[in-house]
Amino acid sequence: MPRRKLLILLDLLRTPLLLMIVCLYYLDMLNYMILLIINFLMQSAGCFFNPAHRTVLASITTEAERVTANSANDTLSRGVTVLSPVISVWLLNTFGAIHFFTIDAITFLISAYCILKIDLIDKKIISIYLYHSLF
Repeated sequence: MPRRKLLILLDLLRTPLLLMIVCLYYLDMLNYMILLIINFLMQSAGCFFNPAHRTVLASITTEAERVTANSANDTLSRGVTVLSPVISVWLLNTFGAIHFFTIDAITFLISAYCILKIDLIDKKIISIYLYHSLF
């Protein structure tokens, strides 16, 4: 499966899992076993998403741009880590703990949309296509 489709599919599969937690909470049907199952499914999807996601930066930048792109990516990642406690307290006080899952689901949708907009060309697929078109 091409990386781009895989990344989008996994983001779109994780979104309803998170929203299911919110719905089950409001229906008073959420229990520990359901949380374990959903967590297992989320982490399993992450096992496929994370390695594919790590290769995207190298696919969309030239070799000359990679140092700058990696630095910017690392700076943003560390910035989010520093700001996370502040954002978490604000979310807890404003929306409540259950809506961490809602916001996480929204971020998966945003991620899928952004990946959809990236011109991510899988070099293996192109080389296979070129090989088959020659013969």
